[in-house]
Amino acid sequence: TLSATNHAGVAGTISVVADDGAGGRATNTFTATTVADATIEAPFLYPVTVTNLVAPANTPLTNYVFGCDFPGVTNNWYVQFADANSFQDASNSFFKVVTNQLMLVMVPDTNYAGPVRCNVYVSGSPAFSSYDVQNYTFAFGDTAIAATAGNFEAEALTPITNCLLARFTNGVPGAAPANFSASINWGDNTISSGLIVTNPAGWKEVRGTHTYTNAGNYPVYVTLQSALGASATMVSTGSVPPSLTLTRTATNDLVGWPAWATDYQLQSNTNPALADWTAVTNFPALSGYRSVVRDSPTGGTVFYRLKK
Repeated sequence: TLSATNHAGVAGTISVVADDGAGGRATNTFTATTVADATIEAPFLYPVTVTNLVAPANTPLTNYVFGCDFPGVTNNWYVQFADANSFQDASNSFFKVVTNQLMLVMVPDTNYAGPVRCNVYVSGSPAFSSYDVQNYTFAFGDTAIAATAGNFEAEALTPITNCLLARFTNGVPGAAPANFSASINWGDNTISSGLIVTNPAGWKEVRGTHTYTNAGNYPVYVTLQSALGASATMVSTGSVPPSLTLTRTATNDLVGWPAWATDYQLQSNTNPALADWTAVTNFPALSGYRSVVRDSPTGGTVFYRLKK
């Protein structure tokens, strides 16, 4: 996030360094200059403006859709069903403009249970020459999904199997795992399906199997979908610590790792099988694009690791 002056003509240099943790590195430097721009920008939809998405059968869903409208911009709204089935299953739905925003009321057909999908458009032009659009799925005859995600750690090039990624419930005791599906975006351009099981406490669990090629902190998105349309997305972090380098000089150990891994703590132990590791509190020094810690252990063999 960049916070800059609002005066025109002010320039600054920005350098971006990309490091994949495996020896690949690229640096891009560019100049940013503030300019005077009298053009009125088009409005856009707030990302979480529609939150009333799930209801019992025969219950309408009302949402007030907010667009970010710049001074002097009149919001123009348009709503379109995403498919023919959605139109047939909620043909009595309607919308109206309220103080430059949109009131959207989705009305399901009698006793209908399932999803209804629609697209909402907002534009600063009546001709919709430029616009923002979002797709929403409303679920009728369903219950909302409550879910929590869990962070995990893995090693590069080592498979993780049956990894617990999320727990969830839709509030219906005994709901079958087959009523849901899970998609896992592992954060490294890999998407796979998750395995859904029921744990002894009655909650559903999402488990997955994956192998990371490189070290890094990966945002892992788990998207749950029920057969009737309710959905939920959770995000966790998959931490894959980078490899350490070790150089022995006299009585000192020089332990290094990529400088991007700032949220890891160097730890040591005389036996890697033990659970009680000791934090190496020496402050790391920056050497190029690497953090290096000088440690002076006493005794015999010492093992090092990075741990969050």
